[in-house]
Amino acid sequence: MTLDFRCDKCGKMLKVEAETGGRVRCPNCRGWAKAPALLGRLPHPNVPPEADARTVPITVKDEAEEASPVALAAIGAGMPWVISAIMHVGVFLIMLFIVMISRPLPPKVDRPGPAPDPIPVGELGNFKEPAGSSQAAAPRPQVAKPAFWRDPTISQGPSDNAVELPEAGVGQSRTGRDLQDGEHPGGGFFGVDPGAGKGGGARNVVYVVDRSGSMAKTFQEVKDEMVRSISRLSPRQKFHVVLFGDGVTIEGPRRGLVGAALENKLAAAEFLRDTEARGTTTALVALQRAFAVLASRPAGESKLIYLVSDGDFSGLSGGSRYRAADGRTLGGNEAVLQWLAENNKGPKVHIKTVLLHSTDESARKVLKEIAQSNGGRFKYISPDE
Repeated sequence: MTLDFRCDKCGKMLKVEAETGGRVRCPNCRGWAKAPALLGRLPHPNVPPEADARTVPITVKDEAEEASPVALAAIGAGMPWVISAIMHVGVFLIMLFIVMISRPLPPKVDRPGPAPDPIPVGELGNFKEPAGSSQAAAPRPQVAKPAFWRDPTISQGPSDNAVELPEAGVGQSRTGRDLQDGEHPGGGFFGVDPGAGKGGGARNVVYVVDRSGSMAKTFQEVKDEMVRSISRLSPRQKFHVVLFGDGVTIEGPRRGLVGAALENKLAAAEFLRDTEARGTTTALVALQRAFAVLASRPAGESKLIYLVSDGDFSGLSGGSRYRAADGRTLGGNEAVLQWLAENNKGPKVHIKTVLLHSTDESARKVLKEIAQSNGGRFKYISPDE
């Protein structure tokens, strides 16, 4: 039978007489080719007579093209997750940006710059030296106001940096005349008069003030009042500040009595500026320190301690400890009272006490007893004042 097929050696179309499955010799390449089975029953292909199978392009599928539908399907399935992740990241970045630009800037803290002269930066007002001093004709200094100065009774005037002291100026009486030795412009401390006994204004004043943690809310008020009180001292007076808490003292402007001159008043304001309230109420060590400072002055000079607290001296930890002359070991209020009874006979030092914004009856009792036993006066300032 006649069979049409291509030679599997050279690709030439063959038309030979052969049986299917038999071997025939290719007239073109002279090689042996195997006649395909059953091809003789198929219609003859319409192939141009001069066509050469080797010139016919053969299409071969690339493996990558075969795999492309699978890859596209995987990408299509994962694309929503990718888009969702990108959107979430974008929303987070936008919210973070909004939060950052909406946050308030930190408050600006005013820090005093270097003073143009040896006087520390601070402000106690405009001071006037007594007429008899060498500085009577000098202009009153204008000094920077401290950050904690808050006195609504002071007229701010046209300049916020120049303020007048309340009531009388330092070195003057309420009538404006110059003070004589032993006199004081008045005002005292928290309204307690500055006199020491019958001798008029005390020549030596020590402020012994509680700075324990319970005073945190009122400590700024105490510092402001201390500045005002110090500002009204006469240049002939001497003063010192002792703050107590946690069984230790903080003292200023120096560790001892200083004259109430302008530079020392400013130094005291600067010292008080950065002090904070913390710790427990242990007053005995502060009173002992105040007595030691006052002991440096002659016996004939009047001596005064302002003692300010918002509670008694026992506290949760029992307060100060003292071994009395009779051998008893006392703590808290009893320790303070016994030490004063043994060391302030006369009394040599007058003590005026202030209970500040407290309803503690035991504190009221002990501070009142201290004042009455030591030639002073007790004042109570209620939480409403």
